[in-house]
Amino acid sequence: MIGLFGYIITMIFGISISGVINIPGKNITQVHYILAFFGWIAPVILGSQLQFNRALTGLRKFKNEFLRKAYLVFLISGIIIMVLGTILNLKYIVILGLILYSSILIIHLYWLINTRINKHHNFPLNYFFQSNIFLIVAFLYLIIDLLGSLDARIQNLYGITHILSIGWINLTLQGAIL
Repeated sequence: MIGLFGYIITMIFGISISGVINIPGKNITQVHYILAFFGWIAPVILGSQLQFNRALTGLRKFKNEFLRKAYLVFLISGIIIMVLGTILNLKYIVILGLILYSSILIIHLYWLINTRINKHHNFPLNYFFQSNIFLIVAFLYLIIDLLGSLDARIQNLYGITHILSIGWINLTLQGAIL
């Protein structure tokens, strides 16, 4: 559901870029980019990985109720804070959103590592584990990039897009296929 909502909001900002809808604020193209990867694609991919993980292992729920709730809180608040920081052109707010969002990556990796301990489930989950390492690298890259800039705009969209597409998305899809 978060991925679907993220998709709709991403499209609204995409329409805004074309000038059909006027959304006030700065960096609207940047907001569209952040929403596309972290509000739409990431929740779909991460949710699919977790669902695949559950189907493979027969797991009903991931352990620790607190982590399941924290996962959703960090995901949603991270997206909202990144978007608001970008619209308001406040780079430290965007960095805060990235840090909150990256908390879900740590929880996600924790769940993958716990499942990978069983050697029967090791092979396809290796791809998911490795793909999420690329996602963490992308977040570190974004934080470092923002720390070196004067505003809340990510300077090198093409570099980060390649890390996300070739490393993260590609390895996830390969793991799902195998």
